[in-house]
Amino acid sequence: MSGWGVKYIPDTIKRDIRGRLKDKIMFGSDYPSLSYERLIKEWSEVGYPDDILERFFHKNAETALGL
Repeated sequence: MSGWGVKYIPDTIKRDIRGRLKDKIMFGSDYPSLSYERLIKEWSEVGYPDDILERFFHKNAETALGL
């Protein structure tokens, strides 16, 4: 996910992040257009459990890149 403020992400995608997308979705920021601080704050306020945010912010990318 990149280039969109959290409030612009469709509710269906936000819901699916908890289920079928939890191992597929990755964070992107489009920095400097959207700051890391803003996006991390907004995503943290959505109410996802820590394990979902951990996958979203880095674990899914690490898996995809074989790190």
